[in-house]
Amino acid sequence: MNILLIGNGFDLAHNLPTTYNHFLNFCQKARRIYTLDTQVSLSSAFYNKI
Repeated sequence: MNILLIGNGFDLAHNLPTTYNHFLNFCQKARRIYTLDTQVSLSSAFYNKI
């Protein structure tokens, strides 16, 4: 059985967004979406009861 390990720049050489900065940007966008979704659902729940 042969095992091929790929690392140390293979992903970056193929222009994949896999740097730490890409991950941090993803986390910031996900947080904005999550907090916006939470705010929308809370406000809609409040206005539906009035």
